[in-house]
Amino acid sequence: MVQHSAVSGIPPSTLCVMFTTEVALRTAWDDVLDELGVARQGSVVLGGPLAERFGAALPFTIVDEVSGLVSLGDGPALEADSTVVASGLDAASVDAVVMVDAWRTHHELDAVTAEARRIVRPGGKVWLASLNIEGLENATPSVRPSALFYARGGAVSPVVESRNEVFASTELSLLRAGFRSMETWPMDLPVAAFDDVESYVDAVGAGMWPGIEALEPTQVQQLSAEIRSFLSGAATPIVDHQPWLLASGLKPS
Repeated sequence: MVQHSAVSGIPPSTLCVMFTTEVALRTAWDDVLDELGVARQGSVVLGGPLAERFGAALPFTIVDEVSGLVSLGDGPALEADSTVVASGLDAASVDAVVMVDAWRTHHELDAVTAEARRIVRPGGKVWLASLNIEGLENATPSVRPSALFYARGGAVSPVVESRNEVFASTELSLLRAGFRSMETWPMDLPVAAFDDVESYVDAVGAGMWPGIEALEPTQVQQLSAEIRSFLSGAATPIVDHQPWLLASGLKPS
């Protein structure tokens, strides 16, 4: 690792911090996967606008990725024009499919669900996830620091709101696609890890909390100061969680 540092120009101390935050995030995801009962072997396709971010954090090998779609574990290679509704993968070719906010309308949700059913093997599972806006708005800073923004009137974008509203139809969409044993539940998911408060603040300002982009620069500065004060003395690495709504369905064998 030291030799790699010399070649890349990254100081060993920086690599140590990168490793620590990566381990913290992957450990948090390990806990989530254990709770969901997800095996670490097999092939998984992850789709949606956050696919690359989540794919990098999950304890799986990344096989291939294109914009909005990632193949993990023992998954197949993707085509350059692969999408969540037309992946180009063979039918019944993966063990599991996870789609995260991969739709904006009911029609798109049905199309995403249909493609997920096509590519997952019989007996395989599909998860659909959408940001839980109610969970964002009703949290307290002690539970979730983002409450410093959302509990005071901060709002997500209309696009995020529409995805969340459509999520109410996920079980029906899964049923229409032929899935069985459907479940829906709320769950906090880890989205990023930081070695210090300032890195956390920078990530918030860059859009880690949906809706921040609507603030004026002076408002962002004020919120940043509140975050610094609230997280002063916090243990590191800091892992940020967001509330999500999850739905799952099993493809009949």
